[in-house]
Amino acid sequence: MKVTTPDGRRINVRRRWLPWRRKLRQLEDTPDLGVTAVDDVLAVVAAIVFLLFLAVLVEALVVLLLAPLLLLARVVLGLPWTVEVLEGSTVLGTERVRGWSDATVRIHELADSYERGDDPFQHARTISSS
Repeated sequence: MKVTTPDGRRINVRRRWLPWRRKLRQLEDTPDLGVTAVDDVLAVVAAIVFLLFLAVLVEALVVLLLAPLLLLARVVLGLPWTVEVLEGSTVLGTERVRGWSDATVRIHELADSYERGDDPFQHARTISSS
């Protein structure tokens, strides 16, 4: 659920389906390969594109295999859902909530708090930063 705070910030409150967050690497993290020739550059670009495609394919297969099992575990075993609040790609806070309907209620509560201008996770961030 996407909401806008009174000061204009865009906040996304959602249920995380998988127990992990995707980690995206920045381009600055790539090593300097020292490539000078055009053929070498094209080969490197082709290799990078292939490796990215392969990584996305492997991740998609893992998600397709694990998602039904995780959903079944959440429904049958009562594993909690993770409700997370994001501003862009920055995680403002997370909570673990048991049950689909309780997680939905908590999403609406958090979204309403941000629409009113409250920050339910500000206290937790203040404690962790001190």
